[in-house]
Amino acid sequence: MISAETLGRNGVVQRRWHNQDTKFQYLWNCKEYLNKASRIILATDADAPGQALAEELARRLGKERCWRVTWPTKTGTGVCKDANEVLSCIYFAYFFRRSKCGRC
Repeated sequence: MISAETLGRNGVVQRRWHNQDTKFQYLWNCKEYLNKASRIILATDADAPGQALAEELARRLGKERCWRVTWPTKTGTGVCKDANEVLSCIYFAYFFRRSKCGRC
């Protein structure tokens, strides 16, 4: 049975994300702030779960205003997983005066 609250205008069922979606509650806690943003930069992990999260966030926030970070490649082992790995490579390259650190 559909309650009158769930049944929207003209008999169209509306999904009540903010009340039922606890997995993404943090988005709804910041809804007013996010609605004001004309551009949102998504910097998720480069692995499959991180990419899936970026897709879901873009879908919920509006793909037209979401931009995704592409992490740089490491020497012979694919892309850096996240911002921490990028910073780690920069740190080691700078302090050990190498163009590429041994970890990247």
